[in-house]
Amino acid sequence: MNCYFVMAKMDEGNGQFSGDLVSEKYPDNYALVPGHVWVVTTDEPSSHDVAKTLGLVSGGNENASGVVVPAMGYWGFAHKDLWRLLQPSGLPHNADQAGISREVTRQFR
Repeated sequence: MNCYFVMAKMDEGNGQFSGDLVSEKYPDNYALVPGHVWVVTTDEPSSHDVAKTLGLVSGGNENASGVVVPAMGYWGFAHKDLWRLLQPSGLPHNADQAGISREVTRQFR
């Protein structure tokens, strides 16, 4: 699984990005982070593929403003649902290298 951050502008302009699109395209593999940012896990191989799925490319919703950024690693404290999305097996397979030797159990509060 690959992990991506989807950051989109949700203003009142023409062609605004609809957050419902994320839940429709990735119904079991997303989490909304405050500030119009979604974390998406998918087997899609690139941020371009995710952007294409969400219409954030030429020929899609060209008036919407958004960017998809791959998460190359992560570490920190967050709600347990976010960790379940990022680490479905409970193992830190995508955690930053500096954190791999640490105990993961502290993250699940």
